[in-house]
Amino acid sequence: MPASSAFRRFTLRVNSKRAAGAATLLAALAGGSLSIVETLTGSEYLSSIASPSGGHVGTNVELKALSIRGKASGYEIFRQGFYAPFDGGGQHYYLSLSACSPGASGNDFTQVAPNVGTGCWLAASAPEKGYDLRAAGMRAGDVVTYQSANNIALTKILAVGGAIFMPGGAPFRLPCNARFSSSTDISFAGNSADPGTLKLDSGCTLSTDLFVFVDASPSFYGVRIDENNPTATLPRATIAQGAHAADITGLVFENSSIINSSTLTLQIALLATAGHTISYPKIIGSYFQLTPATTQNQCINLSTNNFAGDIRYPVISGNECVGSTILAEGLNPDINNNTLSGYLFGQGIALGAAIGPLPSTRGCRIEGNIFRDTTPGSLDVNVTPPGGIENNCFNSYIANNTCDNLGGPCITTFADETVLVSNKARDVGKGQANYGAHAAYTIIIGSAGTARDASSHVTMIGNVAEQGDTPGAPGCGLVIAPNVAGRIEGYGNQFAGADGSICAPASIATIDPRLSHAPSPASPSRKKSDKP
Repeated sequence: MPASSAFRRFTLRVNSKRAAGAATLLAALAGGSLSIVETLTGSEYLSSIASPSGGHVGTNVELKALSIRGKASGYEIFRQGFYAPFDGGGQHYYLSLSACSPGASGNDFTQVAPNVGTGCWLAASAPEKGYDLRAAGMRAGDVVTYQSANNIALTKILAVGGAIFMPGGAPFRLPCNARFSSSTDISFAGNSADPGTLKLDSGCTLSTDLFVFVDASPSFYGVRIDENNPTATLPRATIAQGAHAADITGLVFENSSIINSSTLTLQIALLATAGHTISYPKIIGSYFQLTPATTQNQCINLSTNNFAGDIRYPVISGNECVGSTILAEGLNPDINNNTLSGYLFGQGIALGAAIGPLPSTRGCRIEGNIFRDTTPGSLDVNVTPPGGIENNCFNSYIANNTCDNLGGPCITTFADETVLVSNKARDVGKGQANYGAHAAYTIIIGSAGTARDASSHVTMIGNVAEQGDTPGAPGCGLVIAPNVAGRIEGYGNQFAGADGSICAPASIATIDPRLSHAPSPASPSRKKSDKP
């Protein structure tokens, strides 16, 4: 029986590189009655012979070129890399016979559209550690030509949101004045021992904020942002979170860093406004570094926009800020065990003004922080020497902080119902000009003109002022402004190490007589053989 009468059609899948040879063989076997109607590329050939969970392609280009003809919904494929196999952009996909959304083109990350046919390759669920950002097309390497691709890919990532893994090693370069904005919750997670790094191009002049999250809640774990020493003409934020149209959960920045920032930088800036709230922001165990200047720059800036919004229960703990300071407003901020050094603007920790129907800043705990090594005699744009803590927080507890080698006082308080416990000031008050600048501690009435910033009901227990290496610093252990009318009380403070113990006008009659005392001289030692 002739071969042509045994069957009408059969399928033989061959690699396209072997198609010509296969055609010759088939023609000879069939007496010229058979022909090849479709050839497959190498990747199509592999996927067509694989089980539904065993196919693979090398790159994103190959995935887009892969034929979906004859494949059922749910067909699985593994893309080995984005630009090249095993470049870190590996990702599992499954086939949907519906077009990609947004639009038929997809985003070449969680959705990859085939070049031919209606369908979409959808990324499988993210691994436990999150989608690898290289799966969106980001390229690691300190290479300028990667900037454009990384700019596009990071924009996709922020639009998708969810959990994103940032690998360590070579940095991911970003172009100058890139602005990444998102209204989607997202979490970047790396390894704090080898953090993933986002690095700006060199020579940038910043004209915009870098990361902006509006009514969204971002998290950063084990991530480094290297701004690569840019310049700026106006204050810019490295990471900004805003509650403008909704109440949101606060940013988390943990075991991460922002380095090589310029002056006029707010490295992390939170803004609550229009009656909305940011709750539970956490900035923990992180490192911030910038070039100091006498104009505004802060590693952390939490603002209620003059009580137009509220920031509740922020935690700022265990961070190190080099060349910059912290500004905090809101309800019950807990700012503890941070180290701030080498700054030229403002005070190491400034707590916002106690104004509004409720005080915008109230119930503060400021404990265990270290302030050190500001430039002696320097003054900022407000003609103020850099000191330790400026307290405008109604009902605050300030304890166990240490100040050493500062131009300004260790602690200046304006706020009512303030308690200062066991703080230690050494070699501070080396600045000039402002009232009380030569003191270790100052109590002053604030400018808001309310009872909450009148410095009434201030209690001081066990605080210490010591002379350092600079003669005359501090000049006074405690300075109390002439217009302070509230009672200043406490006991066990040791101001005798300063040139003066308490410097206060004679008109103040509400100072607790137990407030300061000089330590008693040590009794002579006595040998056992000595007689009484």
